[in-house]
Amino acid sequence: MILRNAGLISIAVVLAAAFGCSTTPARFYTLDSTATADGAPAAHAAVMVGPVSVPASVDQPEFVVQVASNRVELDEFNRWAAPLSDSIARAVAGDLVVLLGTPDVATSPMANFIPAYSVTINVQRFESTRNQGVLLDAVWSVHQTTGGALRSGRSRRGSRRGSRRRRSRPR
Repeated sequence: MILRNAGLISIAVVLAAAFGCSTTPARFYTLDSTATADGAPAAHAAVMVGPVSVPASVDQPEFVVQVASNRVELDEFNRWAAPLSDSIARAVAGDLVVLLGTPDVATSPMANFIPAYSVTINVQRFESTRNQGVLLDAVWSVHQTTGGALRSGRSRRGSRRGSRRRRSRPR
């Protein structure tokens, strides 16, 4: 009888542990365009955004969080819904739609879409620091497909808890 009760109790404990424990659900994030129309006249030019490259150290589904000057952690429960390079391209394309006033902005080749400009972005740094903020440092270029004119620059954007830093320099 004691062995039978001990067996039932151990089964109850195992079942309670199996059904009573739950893991934190993963949260998935996307990047959104943040531009607002400034009243400038619409530009009627097609634009292709991409390729976008990001550092290999942050090119993964989990958020990569800087915890020390030489150490990062993967935040298993906070993840990107799509590859980071694709998300950056979509956010920049969304901003260009608003800022240029044209729907003719794409992030991948399409039939019958001939861009007048192509935009490439090379993210040099994408650092997230827990409870502090984010730093993005990128080199970009805009190439006119006919005529070959090129304009390039570097943008550095950061946000710290309670403040916002923003700087962009064309070359």
